[in-house]
Amino acid sequence: MAKRFTYEFEWDPTKARDNVRKHRIAFARAATIFLDPEALSELDEEESGEEDRWITLGLDRTGVLLVVCHTYREETETSARISVDFCAQGPLGMKRNIMRGNSTMKREYDFAKGVRGKFYRKGAELRLPIYLDAKLQEQVERLAEKNGKDIGEMVNQLVRKEVELIEELS
Repeated sequence: MAKRFTYEFEWDPTKARDNVRKHRIAFARAATIFLDPEALSELDEEESGEEDRWITLGLDRTGVLLVVCHTYREETETSARISVDFCAQGPLGMKRNIMRGNSTMKREYDFAKGVRGKFYRKGAELRLPIYLDAKLQEQVERLAEKNGKDIGEMVNQLVRKEVELIEELS
């Protein structure tokens, strides 16, 4: 059986919070455009440096058109790492952000050379980062060490138990 393709996401937690405040769009929601086979991607040559920077227009899981600035690097045959830098609701949200001077994005992008479905992998799964505040991270690290577990494994165990309790009470 073939292994599912996995998108591993990363982003700056401060930028992620700012994006929700300014545009009401969480990076986790924006990440779902990579599941849209019709998403249109254009290389942003002016902003690309050591890594290629892409602008992708696609429908999120709720069917809303979003624009996402990101880098993309394929790590293995079955995984890629995507770093999200900015997202807004459709071209109008992108334009408003530029007009406010909040972005390094150009006023216009010509998607005539855009590639449809460039980053799409059928049946792929999304792995999203979750950032703990410093004090909680220290507590969980101590607990994980005490129990001989990796911090990720410990967080999953704790959250799973919490979800089970919430479901029982609902």
